Amino acid sequence: MAVASAIGIAICLSLMHSSHIPMKRLPLIGVTMSHSVRKGSPYDYVNRSYLNAVKMAGGIPVPIPNVDTSIALVGMCDGMLFTGGGDVHPKNYGEEVEGTDVESIEEARDDTERGIFNHAIEEGMPVLGICRGIQSINVFAGGTLIQDIGIHSRKTNGGAAGLNHRQAEDRHKPSHSIRIKEGTVLHSIQRKGERRVNSLHHQAIGRVPDGWTVSAVAEDGIIEAIERPGPSFMMAVQWHPEELAAESEDDLRLFEALVSRSSEHSAAGKS
Repeated sequence: MAVASAIGIAICLSLMHSSHIPMKRLPLIGVTMSHSVRKGSPYDYVNRSYLNAVKMAGGIPVPIPNVDTSIALVGMCDGMLFTGGGDVHPKNYGEEVEGTDVESIEEARDDTERGIFNHAIEEGMPVLGICRGIQSINVFAGGTLIQDIGIHSRKTNGGAAGLNHRQAEDRHKPSHSIRIKEGTVLHSIQRKGERRVNSLHHQAIGRVPDGWTVSAVAEDGIIEAIERPGPSFMMAVQWHPEELAAESEDDLRLFEALVSRSSEHSAAGKS
């Protein structure tokens, strides 16, 4: 019901925007959805924290279902939020399964998000990725993933386990520190070179694609943020700012940056 309401609002606002009514339109932010099959029936769903964070930042969240025609809805949006969720299938970056959680793979979502990402690149649409979002964006742009951080750490550290990136603490609490690279867009948004974040993932960025840069790393060297230099706002983070935004200005500013740049994109005719 919430998805239908959001889509209805998006269509109405789009029609109002295309008319001659002199009113300011809040930017529409497409929000990708998780996909699963339960007792033979497919479900698309999204954590409400993402919707709340976009709303707090001044945008209107528009959940994007994993269907063939979703790109038409994306075309009405001014910016895109790639959310967290299950693992990206390793075939998307030319590897066999070696640590990927096969039960969490969402192939229908992989297909939908690849189309959305390609559309965003072509249209210069502002993009923010979160957790799975940083991983899917990295893959669709031509990079690879570490399929399981624990396996990777034991291989590279002589059998020793590394930093726990699946925190035992409440998801609304930070659990480890990251270092943010000076001169990056992320640094200009966070206004600091180090901060603490929450951590809820077992995969991570492997090879970064051409044209993208690393903007933050964890204490153990795991990549925590990437961005694509250029006129379009394209950034992705490994932690979950949507779970912290209500209490953390650092995290809310990430969504405010997406909404602001999406508003500028709309004003410029989405060109």
